[in-house]
Amino acid sequence: MRRIWLDNLRWVIILLVVLHHLVCFFNSAGVPMNVNAPGIPALDAIAYFCYPWFMPCMFLLAGISARYALEEQSTGRFLAARVRKLLIPFAAGVVLLGIPLVSFAFAVKGGSVGEMIAYFPSPAIALFFLALMGMGPQWFLLALFLVTLLLLPLRRLDRSGRFYDLCGRAGMPVLLGLWLLFWAGSQVLNATNRYLLYFVLFLAGYFLFAHDEVTQRLQRFHLPLLGASGALLVWVLARWFGKSFADAAFVEDPVTTLFGWCMTLAAVGCARAWGDRENRLTRYISARGFALYQFHYLVLTVCTWGVTSWLNLPAGWNYLLCLGLTLAICLGLYELVSRVPVLGDLFALRRKGKGGR
Repeated sequence: MRRIWLDNLRWVIILLVVLHHLVCFFNSAGVPMNVNAPGIPALDAIAYFCYPWFMPCMFLLAGISARYALEEQSTGRFLAARVRKLLIPFAAGVVLLGIPLVSFAFAVKGGSVGEMIAYFPSPAIALFFLALMGMGPQWFLLALFLVTLLLLPLRRLDRSGRFYDLCGRAGMPVLLGLWLLFWAGSQVLNATNRYLLYFVLFLAGYFLFAHDEVTQRLQRFHLPLLGASGALLVWVLARWFGKSFADAAFVEDPVTTLFGWCMTLAAVGCARAWGDRENRLTRYISARGFALYQFHYLVLTVCTWGVTSWLNLPAGWNYLLCLGLTLAICLGLYELVSRVPVLGDLFALRRKGKGGR
């Protein structure tokens, strides 16, 4: 059964991903990007707010969705759907978006893709590495597909459903105490993203947060959780503002991880409390959220370079113009790609009906 709050929280986080990347291009904390332009230092606070929790929360939501999907379809159909919705769009993205992205980044930095290709034994190998270098946000699709593969054998260990039922009894002390897993998972593989943490949260979504009783508990405490997250964010900003929010030291910090976990719980609780309803606007954005996630990074890179190179605007207008152009172009790309059979299938954006996927 579809959960409206889950869909709404997902597209809200996708919008935060776009906003986060926008701030990163203009950051004053020394985080290197494909395009770095002068910005407003105070707005870096958005990145310190988003980075500790929004992608971990996406994996938790994906685990919840996997549970619901496997309750309604066979394992074979579920896996086939994940190939179609994750693996194929990942492959299409790294080729059709990644190669143009890294080529553009080389040009912006004053380099040449031709020079790089010359270092490889063949153009095919060079293009393969170029695609991986330009993967951008597509990494999420591959990581989600891989954790899905790991889930399938693990769920056989709970054929009777006893562990799942036990998880449904978890109260707030247990939910808050899971910060220890969040902190521990953040200590591993930070040089290549927090994949252990993502897998743990995916399993937590599947076995624990898929229970309506659990998310209802978070709904009852959504305001205290939000207040605690706000207090912890102030602490994080006081401790880290001006330092790189992409460094492992920031991600591994106990206060940062505590904020990240409290904000994840607060996001789920607030979504249950405020987001379990829909209208034409939310349905419109939700249907296009996946396209926005896939296309925004390349579009935002080009828009940021173009706006800052060709126009002499105040910094605040640069943010607004780049954000507006990116959203408009990505929505236009959705309308185009979703109507082209081959492209629509490659990016999993084929329309199933009026206004939706």
